[in-house]
Amino acid sequence: MLVKFVLAPPRSHAFAQLDLLAVATVVLSLGCGNQPASGPHILTITGRIECDETPIASKTPGRVLSIEAREGDRVAEGDLLVRLSADQATARSEQARAQLAAAGQELLTTRLRLPVIEERLRQIDLRVKQAQQQARGAASGAEGVLAAARADLKRAESESRQAQTEADRFVKLAAQDAVPKQAAEQASTKARSTLAVAEAARRHVAAAEGGLEAAKASSANAGILAAEKLALQRQADEARGVIAVAQAGVEAAQALVDQADADVAEFEILSPIDGFVVTRSAEPGQVIPPGRTLLTLADPKGIYFRGFVAESEIDRVSIGASAQIKLDALDRSVAAEVSRIDPEATFTPESVYFADERARQAVGVKLRVVEADPRLKLGMTGEATIDPR
Repeated sequence: MLVKFVLAPPRSHAFAQLDLLAVATVVLSLGCGNQPASGPHILTITGRIECDETPIASKTPGRVLSIEAREGDRVAEGDLLVRLSADQATARSEQARAQLAAAGQELLTTRLRLPVIEERLRQIDLRVKQAQQQARGAASGAEGVLAAARADLKRAESESRQAQTEADRFVKLAAQDAVPKQAAEQASTKARSTLAVAEAARRHVAAAEGGLEAAKASSANAGILAAEKLALQRQADEARGVIAVAQAGVEAAQALVDQADADVAEFEILSPIDGFVVTRSAEPGQVIPPGRTLLTLADPKGIYFRGFVAESEIDRVSIGASAQIKLDALDRSVAAEVSRIDPEATFTPESVYFADERARQAVGVKLRVVEADPRLKLGMTGEATIDPR
């Protein structure tokens, strides 16, 4: 039995009415009882060249400013297809950039404070070390001075006692006229002189003791500087915290800029594929809702031959079966293979045919073109023979 089918229409709306005619022709052919000219083991179907279509729509509502392509135009991946009005999105982008600039300035200002505090900390470290060294040197020098003063005092006290003893002895001897009174007076004068020296030595010792206490007290300067250093370290920690907050503000502002730029980019619709325009469904000036199809693109890489097989014959067709396509416009056959069998059969339109004809069904199949041929054009008609399983 010869199975013949008329042209199966493409999926675009321009050929929607022809689907019904294709299925009706399948049913009429089944009723004729013809035998296939290619032999009992070959299925012959009639159909047309189609390819996968990609609807192009906007994610956001807006007014169409321009559409850069018309039916039949070829486009490359990344080409601008549609431009929508993006005034509000652009304003949000500019506001986000202003916020980013302000956040960046705040971060710069906070970063400038930290080096100043760190420099003061470095100077305090140097002053602490210097104060500690000076305190140790002053204490060591004061202890040496005190030791020398005490030695001088001990020597002066010893000389004073000895001089006083001599004076007392000469006074007794002078009273007995054993020595001249002048000698007794000289001894008394020497005793008074050595006593004065001893008193001076005592004052020197007292001064040296005071110097030692002062040297020991100077070591407290290092402690005062250490407390000042601790306060500066807290300021530095606070400055680092402020810098971290400012950095987070910059990152948040940058995220807003990125989001705003992405929103603006949504108003320029680019081609996702290399292909050509099948339909153009909008014009400049229109206000469109989100999801509205504006253009329909076809991908020539996904070209295939589509036809219908009678329900009674579909069991003989399998995915991967080899086929040959002979188009009316070409002088040679094109190799193909079955790439898809529709999961549902198609009924004859009940509004056209009688009850016995409506009971018959056909199943759509796709034949993927194996060898590329630049002469293949969308909509070309012809026949295809399928090697049944």
